Parts: sequence; structure tokens; C-alpha cells
Amino acid sequence: MKIFRNGMTFGTILLWGVLFSQQIEPNDAYKTVLRMKLSLDQNPLIHLDELKSAKMNVIYESCKMYLDLERQKAPDEKLFVQAFKIKNDVENFSQVYYNRALPVKIKQNIKYNYFFISSDND
Repeated sequence: MKIFRNGMTFGTILLWGVLFSQQIEPNDAYKTVLRMKLSLDQNPLIHLDELKSAKMNVIYESCKMYLDLERQKAPDEKLFVQAFKIKNDVENFSQVYYNRALPVKIKQNIKYNYFFISSDND
């Protein structure tokens, strides 16, 4: 009977653990920052040497820092400061205007004096 009672105790503890345990869902801010980081991972612009890619790298590092703080269960104040930093970085990135179009070369009217040009065949 003592074995049955120990089995009942173990079964009760196991049942309580199943009933009252919950999977911890990340909050909406964590999901948003994770989506931002994953989309930046896939963007090839982050690997280029341009002004926009430098700003994008700053956003990427801020997102990684936020995700690390969230995983370490940091206080809400630190998370708020990091979220504010991400917001400022995104605003700075959106204000950058970078015209990648190459300017059209204007042909100059250059007159050559063909009498003074020498060639290798002469």
C-alpha cells in the first residue's frame, strides 16, 4: 500500500505540473524586434559599404542587444531604453537620403590636334 501511495503522490505532482505549467510566450515587442533582426539578416544591403548599410548595422546591433537583454530577463527599464534606442536608430535610418544613381557624363567638345599625336607604329 505504501508503494501505491508513493505512486499516487508522484502521479499527483506530475498531473499538477502538466495542468499548471504554461509555456512562456514572448511579448509583442520581442516578436517585433526578432522580425526586424531576421529581415535585416536577409537584406544584402547590410553587407555593403554605404551610408545606409552603416545605419542598418547600427539598427542590427541594437536589435541583437534588445534580444539578449530579453533573454537575460533584464529589468523593464533597460528594455525600454534599448527599445527607445532602436526607435531613434530607425528614425535616423529613414532620414538618410542616398542617391545611388550615377550621374550622366556630359561629353565635352574636345578638339584634338592630330598632327602632334604620335603612335607606336611610327
